[in-house]
Amino acid sequence: MTVLILSADIDPHVPSVGRELERLGEDWLLLDMRRLERMGISLTLDSHGRIGGSVRGGRKTVPLRDIRSIWAPSPFPLARRRGLTPLSKAIIESEWFSALQNLYFLTADRTWVNPFDAEACVASKVEQLRVAREIGFDVPATLVTTEARDLPAFASRFPQGVANKRVGELRGTLALPLRVRHRGYFTRRLALSDFTPDVLRRVGYCPTQLQEYVGKATEWRVYVVGRRVFGAEILSQRDAETATDWRRYPMRTASDGRPELDPNRWKCRPLRLPPEFAAKCCALARRLRVEYSAMDFVKTPDGRLVFLEANFGGVFAWIEDLTRLPISAAMAELLAAGRPGTRSPPKGSRAEKAVRRRRPRAR
Repeated sequence: MTVLILSADIDPHVPSVGRELERLGEDWLLLDMRRLERMGISLTLDSHGRIGGSVRGGRKTVPLRDIRSIWAPSPFPLARRRGLTPLSKAIIESEWFSALQNLYFLTADRTWVNPFDAEACVASKVEQLRVAREIGFDVPATLVTTEARDLPAFASRFPQGVANKRVGELRGTLALPLRVRHRGYFTRRLALSDFTPDVLRRVGYCPTQLQEYVGKATEWRVYVVGRRVFGAEILSQRDAETATDWRRYPMRTASDGRPELDPNRWKCRPLRLPPEFAAKCCALARRLRVEYSAMDFVKTPDGRLVFLEANFGGVFAWIEDLTRLPISAAMAELLAAGRPGTRSPPKGSRAEKAVRRRRPRAR
């Protein structure tokens, strides 16, 4: 049996999870989303409804029946062949993504991390907040609008200011150049006075999201991997650059001249999560129908924990490097376990022993 990975060879998570899968005796195959010419997919359905087909990565081909589970940290194909027109590029990427959606529905009895059809719920930040509040988390008041009059009316309710965030996530071709060039779209803290007539005139062109600004002591990033939960505390308030958004990583110049994260200014540490809190994080992941999620919380100066969002494909390699939390190992065990309805790991194998060791627990 084979674990299928939908990502790119430049993804730092692939080698770390791949090593853990090999340690468990599991075979794995990468479909490189940045090298479409080196991957292939063949899906069949005969007149009797029987499913067949295979996937290919490089020179290796795996029948669909031999896929145990699928990990899709970045399932967004990028057509990079020279000479393609923008229209051809968009069509190729759209068709590839549609083929991957077909692959999902034909293998939906396997473990997908994460299910394609759960992404719509995860991508809706307002729905996340609604579900999180039902589970018992504190959440910030939130507004998504294209109506200019709503912004100053909402901001006037919060003397501490409001946070301006993206409504959703960038995907596919659009995501990569914007993330590389602008290092993402950062959260901004705004006051009522920032909503000038010029700003309000531009609101109708694009939906805008505001949240009440939540004062921070520290920030928690919580990783739910199947039934296991890991936490890291980000000491964002120790540096002015990360005080509003910890993703504004302070950088320094490395010995080889390349920029790198400055560990003296960006600090985090592992957390021992309260069991009741960890259980609520697992419950939220189940309600959102995902096997993996990176959740963001603010710890306020008075000790409250406020839920902000759950990320469908939140990265963990850098947190793992800084805290030594075994997130890659947990991901590999989840993928090796598969799901009822798929073949189990061979009895006595390292993967089977890892599966038996898995118990709900917090770290």
